[in-house]
Amino acid sequence: MAGTVENRQQLRMAMLREVAYHADLFYIQAQSIGAKAAKALKEGNRGRSQITGLEAIANSALKTTDVLDFIKNQAARHSEWRKDGWGVELLEYLSKDLRQKKDIICSKEKLGIDPQSIDGLEVHLQLIRTFIHQVAAHFEFTRFLTDQEAANDSDA
Repeated sequence: MAGTVENRQQLRMAMLREVAYHADLFYIQAQSIGAKAAKALKEGNRGRSQITGLEAIANSALKTTDVLDFIKNQAARHSEWRKDGWGVELLEYLSKDLRQKKDIICSKEKLGIDPQSIDGLEVHLQLIRTFIHQVAAHFEFTRFLTDQEAANDSDA
């Protein structure tokens, strides 16, 4: 039994390493979507609370469809999520591009696990969480820069 626990721990660490590696590869895409979100959700704290809600859903979700359905609902209900297409772009990236990255990570050359297994789905969920975390960071930073520019313009 101890070997099984040790193997699970090794698999978990390998999964986290692979997700971290791929997170560096999708940084630019997260930056782009985060900037679009900041531009679209610029009204007060409402935008911030929507991004915080997205992060909360991603962090608490037990399955990827929880996150994807949340984004679909937000895009359907809030015009800000449709502005510049960032909500749909986010949905497509999470459901298509990250699914492909999951398949690569799960492949025989990497982890050697079935992409449709519980572990494979966990890889996809970790990729989604990491990507959304990056989007939120870029959202906050873009809003900070925008606020800074506005303050500098009003001082001039």
